[in-house]
Amino acid sequence: MADRRVNTTGKDKGGDIIMLCNSDEYWLFEHKNEAIQHIERGVHSYYVSEAGYRSEIHVYTDKDGIKRLATSAGGSSANNLENLPDY
Repeated sequence: MADRRVNTTGKDKGGDIIMLCNSDEYWLFEHKNEAIQHIERGVHSYYVSEAGYRSEIHVYTDKDGIKRLATSAGGSSANNLENLPDY
């Protein structure tokens, strides 16, 4: 299992995360559905590490039954997945 750092994201027009990215790594980007499968199956973990804090990325299901990606609570808003710059 690889522990993958995410430093940028891809978002759709509504601001939903559709890609996890790191241009400094060999994997460059992972589409949302593949990242969700990786997390749920324990293939890879993903995290954000900004401002000296690490936040794990996890999968949650919204009220409409759609699986989404989010970071766990961290010590900095810079660690929020939604606040990362676009790829």
